[in-house]
Amino acid sequence: MTKLTSAQLVKVMLGKRMNYMQIVEEAAAQFPDCEINIASIQTSVRSMILSPHVDIERFNGRKVSYELKRVDEKFLRISATRSRMPKNGSGLKRVGFDPKELECCELATRFNQLLMPVRQRYTREGHQA
Repeated sequence: MTKLTSAQLVKVMLGKRMNYMQIVEEAAAQFPDCEINIASIQTSVRSMILSPHVDIERFNGRKVSYELKRVDEKFLRISATRSRMPKNGSGLKRVGFDPKELECCELATRFNQLLMPVRQRYTREGHQA
């Protein structure tokens, strides 16, 4: 049995208002060859809630339900990469940066390098921050 992927979970939830049991039942019906349990569904939904790339709404009631409104392609790409990573910490590979993210990192590095002499002079003169 394979693990239910984020893309499969999105297919189950997109545009529907469902609680955890309904998600499990619908996922089991659509993907009978996948290993599905409520704990993994809860973890996946929690990661969707925390992600800036997913628009999901929580409804409080007798049973908490969720409505998945929109999922960015970036979320599916990131979650697919994370699911393939080894759990033991060895052989970890970093996820590549998008060009815009890389540009921001390079700009921050250049800014840090420009401030380095000022910081060194400031700390040498006995002014501790």
